[in-house]
Amino acid sequence: MSEFSAEEEVNKILMNSPHVVILGAGASRAACPNGNRNGKVLPLMNDLISVVKLDYLADLGLNIKKDFETLYSLLYRKKKYKKMRQQVENQVYNYFNVKPHSLDKID
Repeated sequence: MSEFSAEEEVNKILMNSPHVVILGAGASRAACPNGNRNGKVLPLMNDLISVVKLDYLADLGLNIKKDFETLYSLLYRKKKYKKMRQQVENQVYNYFNVKPHSLDKID
């Protein structure tokens, strides 16, 4: 049980040690329901395939019903999918209008 009420904890901030809070894509979409500054929907792992228009991967016999992380892991692990993985990466980068390997330069 806390020694402080919720209101007291919010109003009085003590920083005895650093804290890290990791938010997932759901938090990003909730914070930006109208998309990013360019109006692009912020995809979740379970809808990135449809948001970024990667549905054509089903034509290759890939299971696109899984989340993007699972699909990308398969593309990464299997050498026969190397060109397809590169195409997917480029499509994701293009969706966000970001050049590959420039993510550290986003303001």
